[in-house]
Amino acid sequence: MTDRQNAIANAQQRMRDELALPPRIAYVALLLVSTAMAVVVAALLLTEPSLPTRTIFSFAVMLAIAVCWMAFAAWVLRWRRVLLAGHQVIAARMATVFTLLFTAGAIAFAPWRENRAGALAIVLAGTEMVAVAAVRLVRSTRRQRSLLARRATLAYELALC
Repeated sequence: MTDRQNAIANAQQRMRDELALPPRIAYVALLLVSTAMAVVVAALLLTEPSLPTRTIFSFAVMLAIAVCWMAFAAWVLRWRRVLLAGHQVIAARMATVFTLLFTAGAIAFAPWRENRAGALAIVLAGTEMVAVAAVRLVRSTRRQRSLLARRATLAYELALC
């Protein structure tokens, strides 16, 4: 097999991997779960008039996050072509921002918690989630750069033929 044939076979395999059924099922599940979360939180906001202000604020943020995940999942499912890991970078960015928001909220609301150990545990959990999201962001960005570089190489090689 020549280098050109090997490159074409490699590109075709990557395309099959990107368009595989399991990721599509996962994005459908994300869409369903985020929609369910949005409905439940919106129902709580609309039907519970006596909620404390910080709870209303927290629920509003949760609702906004759920709507963002719904929009993201719908966007990914709408595309029928290879996204070259762009969707993974966007998801990692969203996860990083949302976990930072969670951690900032945990720190902001910590003084009102009676249980200081519980507040510390929540802040530490948020910090761990931020670290995991940041690692995913770095990995997905590297993968996207690799795929884009490979695409450029293949386009150059095909242009030479």
